[in-house]
Amino acid sequence: MDGLNFSLKEAEKMHIRQVLEKTKWNKNQAVRILKISRVALDKKIMDYQIDMATKNHQPNGKNSNPVFDQTLNFLSANGMP
Repeated sequence: MDGLNFSLKEAEKMHIRQVLEKTKWNKNQAVRILKISRVALDKKIMDYQIDMATKNHQPNGKNSNPVFDQTLNFLSANGMP
């Protein structure tokens, strides 16, 4: 993903995956950070096909994307999951 060339759904998927990774897949902790219910988180995990094996989720193999980090910071600062 270069620049801002990704959809809102892809941004949400990346955000959820990053929160799950940072919480070491502790879903109770993740739902508090994401401000969604456990049922909603489980549904999004299934819908987006997120699993523990997809740790290197960036196409270039890097775990950090500066544009994504800025987007994540913006969303977090504005109270959006």
